[in-house]
Amino acid sequence: MPRPRVDLLVHLRLSDDASGAAAERDALFRLDEAIDNRFGQEYDGNDVGEGEFLVHFYQAEILTNS
Repeated sequence: MPRPRVDLLVHLRLSDDASGAAAERDALFRLDEAIDNRFGQEYDGNDVGEGEFLVHFYQAEILTNS
């Protein structure tokens, strides 16, 4: 039986209710690039808006170390 898919969503609150300040977004996009370089296919990218920067991981291996 295959293992269930496990998603990890990290919600980072921005400085406003829209898409945050330019310097804040720049720092978060650098973080996004570092995460992508480290996790590759296990990282599904980000979403920005409504006062949040969301990072999305999607493999069970991230949480189970298997």
